Amino acid sequence: MTILVRIQIIQTQIPMSDVLKPAILPGFFTLFVILTSFCFGQTVYGAATYEDYRSKGDRNLKIIERLYFKYPLASSKRKIAFNLLNNWNSILLQYPEADRNERKRLYGDLKQEYVNSNTLLRDISIELAGLFEQTYNILAKQMIDIELSTTEFSDAQSRLRIAKQEFHRAETGYRNRQFYYSSHLFDRAITMLLNIYNSLQWKLPEPVRGVIL
Repeated sequence: MTILVRIQIIQTQIPMSDVLKPAILPGFFTLFVILTSFCFGQTVYGAATYEDYRSKGDRNLKIIERLYFKYPLASSKRKIAFNLLNNWNSILLQYPEADRNERKRLYGDLKQEYVNSNTLLRDISIELAGLFEQTYNILAKQMIDIELSTTEFSDAQSRLRIAKQEFHRAETGYRNRQFYYSSHLFDRAITMLLNIYNSLQWKLPEPVRGVIL
């Protein structure tokens, strides 16, 4: 937490009294001590704890595990996800029985794995965004090429528009570096497209053929 204190002394034509000069310095010193103590206290008390990282990491790992089984992700991401899940569970198992020094090391490991989980969700978000765009374009073209009743077309078109809106929300989350949020919404947007295929009883296109609903 950064606190910027700007103190401006506006000099006038009235000279500062020699009696007042010593009185001002202690005031400035007191202000400096108070602000330093406040900043230091905020740093200490605002630091993320083991439970903070565990809670946020558990949330990340839960969606990573779900996406791992739902989508045929790139092999490199699947390997990273597999190792991440193993490392995370290993840390959680060791921590309760660890001594003070070992807990400090495990806390550092947990923090790093949390960072790794965010990075993986960022990469998964990119992959899911591409998967959505491919599927969306194929479906939009099929809706023109394949004859549908007025009701079927109207319903599919409305659902397609909602899926696109969900996609844009996911893009906003990604730009704001909210990778848990973006991966969740990209997944929802793709699922909406798959549900349209199911309702029309059409075969899934190649990009999403391996997806498990």
